[in-house]
Amino acid sequence: MHPFQDAGRPVDERAEDPFSRMTPEEKAALGVAFGRARPEGRLPFELAHSMAAVGAARPDVPNGTEAPVVPYGHGLTL
Repeated sequence: MHPFQDAGRPVDERAEDPFSRMTPEEKAALGVAFGRARPEGRLPFELAHSMAAVGAARPDVPNGTEAPVVPYGHGLTL
């Protein structure tokens, strides 16, 4: 049998959808990249400026580092 023939079925019936194996996150990123979705969201934690700042923060206080690079709630609202 010729490699491009499969029991008489057309190629488009045998071809795999390239998006079928993508994760929801990858599909969402493509939606934003192609303008089908708006980028929006807020960061649910803060990013400290150094490991020393993380070490100096109290472990029982969420988002308690001093002068974070990216604060809690940073993000896009469109």
